[in-house]
Amino acid sequence: MRPAEEHDIIKIKKTAKKRRKQWGGGKKMKKRLLISGAVLLAACVALLLWRGGRGYRLPFSAQEVSKAEIYYFNALQKKNLTSLEDVALLTGALGGLVSEGGYQRIPTGGQSFDVFITLDSGETWQCAYYQTAGDSGYYTDGTVWLAVSGLDLKAVWAELASPAEEVPPGGMPEGLPLEPAG
Repeated sequence: MRPAEEHDIIKIKKTAKKRRKQWGGGKKMKKRLLISGAVLLAACVALLLWRGGRGYRLPFSAQEVSKAEIYYFNALQKKNLTSLEDVALLTGALGGLVSEGGYQRIPTGGQSFDVFITLDSGETWQCAYYQTAGDSGYYTDGTVWLAVSGLDLKAVWAELASPAEEVPPGGMPEGLPLEPAG
C-alpha cells in the first residue's frame, strides 16, 4: 500500500469516528435510527388507516328532516318519504357509511339512486348513489367521489313503507354531491 492511500484511509476512519461521536456513538446512533424508523412507520400506518377507514356521518338527524325523496333510476320510480320511520331508515343507512378511500372511477352497471333531503331549516341535501355487486358510493357527473362500504340502498328501498310512484324517463333529476345545495 502506498503512503498516500494509507493516509487517505486513516483520514476516512478519523472522519467516521468523528461523525459517530457527533451522533452519540455507534449504539446511540443505531437506537436513534431505530426510533426514527419506528416513528415514521407508525405515522405511515396512522395515515393509511385515516385515509382508508374514515367514518362518515350526516350533519343532521331524522327529526330535522321535513321532506325526503329517493329516486331509483333502474326502476324509473321514486318514493316520497312521509313517515319518520322511513326517514330514519334512510338517514340511518346513509349515516353509517365507512369510506374506503377517495379514489375516483366511473361506475359501470349496478343500481343508481338520487336522494333529496329538505331540512326544517329549508336547507336541501342532494346526492347520487351507485351500488354494484362489488362496491357502492356516491358520485356526480359519472365520477365517484367517495367509495363506501355498508351501503345497500336497494335493500333500504325494499324496506321503505312509502309507496313507489312511476317516473317518466325524462323526469329523473340530476344528482349532486352530498353537500348543501344553497
